[in-house]
Amino acid sequence: MEENKRTKIQWERPKVTAQHGKETNMPKPRSGHTFTVVGTNGFLFGGLGYGKPAQPNNDMFMLKIGREMEWVHIRLGDSAAPMSRWRHSAALVESTQVLVFGGFHSATSRLNDVWIFNTVTVDWWQPRAQPPGFTPRGNHPPASWPNCPAPRGGHTSTLIGRNVYVFGGYGGFG
Repeated sequence: MEENKRTKIQWERPKVTAQHGKETNMPKPRSGHTFTVVGTNGFLFGGLGYGKPAQPNNDMFMLKIGREMEWVHIRLGDSAAPMSRWRHSAALVESTQVLVFGGFHSATSRLNDVWIFNTVTVDWWQPRAQPPGFTPRGNHPPASWPNCPAPRGGHTSTLIGRNVYVFGGYGGFG
């Protein structure tokens, strides 16, 4: 009987730098963010920062993945962008777009909005925009799409075919 051969797995820590050596191009510590790989780049969005007090953000960073890695802070200027959030979900759609759904905006405010980040044009857009002047209040959802999941965070989402499926999480109406 042939002996079972095992491949040894070894972790390596790659060299990771910030673009132009600027600390502002490196993401600060956070939790509840998403990281979506698109080709040879990874896109980190949102999360709850570890400041005092902890605050959600809507930062977008790109990690150029290779032998040596480099962080880049994507600054959008005046273009529309999602509200700050954490514990949202992100799914890769159309091979170059990251779909973000829901999440927590505050300790009492949950979201069920949909945003898409185009990694080629480097901008955000909404398939269906929130009503003008919308600000989340408690667990009450804004006017939304038919059959849209209730506001939530801590859920998962995945693309299967041309549909994004959302599973689990908490928040909604309590």
